[in-house]
Amino acid sequence: MCAFDIYMDGKEIGSVRRERYLAFPANGGAHQIAIEHHFPCGNPPIKLDIDFATEKTYYLYFEPDVQLGAGMSMQSSTSVALIDESFAKRLLDSYKPGAIKTASEASEKKK
Repeated sequence: MCAFDIYMDGKEIGSVRRERYLAFPANGGAHQIAIEHHFPCGNPPIKLDIDFATEKTYYLYFEPDVQLGAGMSMQSSTSVALIDESFAKRLLDSYKPGAIKTASEASEKKK
């Protein structure tokens, strides 16, 4: 399964795969979260503009979907939604942590 790279304000902060989660700090205020997936279908990144409140935890849930179309062509889509804490905690109990990227790891990947 392909990984999804997660960016905040244009900087890579980590990656996740299906049934994984990523926890990261964010200062209060407006931020852009981008999710890039590397399916061969060429879908653009998903971008969300979120105004984070200080001292609040947010939960984003995204679900990739890959289907075979006519002539065995692959079609992919990904949906992303903010979810409530009770639903998120049920998911977190069954998921594993994703990979947090340090600044040096993110810059090495670009080389």
